[in-house]
Amino acid sequence: MPFARMRTAILAAQALGLCLLPACGDTLPDRLGAGDRSFVLPDWKQPDPAGTLRARTLMGMAVMGPAGPVGQVIDLMVGPDERLAAVMVEGPAGQAAMPWAAVQAEGAVLRVAGPAGVPPATAPAASTSGGWSVAALLGDLVTFVDGQSYGTVEDVAFDPDGAVRTVVVRPDDPGAEAALLPFYGRRFGFEPGSGRYVLPFGARSVG
Repeated sequence: MPFARMRTAILAAQALGLCLLPACGDTLPDRLGAGDRSFVLPDWKQPDPAGTLRARTLMGMAVMGPAGPVGQVIDLMVGPDERLAAVMVEGPAGQAAMPWAAVQAEGAVLRVAGPAGVPPATAPAASTSGGWSVAALLGDLVTFVDGQSYGTVEDVAFDPDGAVRTVVVRPDDPGAEAALLPFYGRRFGFEPGSGRYVLPFGARSVG
């Protein structure tokens, strides 16, 4: 991690009364209050709560419109509010960004809701200003704040309302189970498209 970025993260943590350096040997503190789930590690073996949506399940789903099949989901776009904003669909007419609010999951398909029909085929780089691609995050390197490698992003989970819930990480240790870690967004230094998902704490915090 660049020194300037690490220094910024450390100064921000100090302002919050946190310690991000692995030498601290701290577990993730709950000093931010019980309402801030960003610093609450879930039980890594606990199954997703009812209604949780997985990115890898949504991607590849067939999309059905009022007149029949539209195409297949190839990506998910997250808006600046860290909620699902749109699904990128590829079909015979090309690629289109469909607002998440306009589709609903029905079993193994996504159905375009309402009588408005299918949006025209376009291929926008992002669904909203400040949005980011979930497909681009999958496979990214996961590191601790000191730059130590931890694993790779395997999947992303969303709450039923579309809010990004957790990042599923496949540890470098081939014998380790996948870890469910809270999503650390831009306020913790997340940089979409950087190729790296940085955990805002040291290795000893999870060991």
